[in-house]
Amino acid sequence: MSWDILEAVAARIHEFGWHIQLQLNGRELPEREAMLKRLPGALVVDHVGRFTHPVA
Repeated sequence: MSWDILEAVAARIHEFGWHIQLQLNGRELPEREAMLKRLPGALVVDHVGRFTHPVA
């Protein structure tokens, strides 16, 4: 799913007691941190954040 609908989806699934499970490039975490902290309920970062290519 795209980032622009994540907050709306999180609000809907929170009513069922479900959690958000993300798989993303872990290097995006700092720029997404504020939005992720606003999400209701539990958040799981899957595959250890999936850091893609090594940083040189």
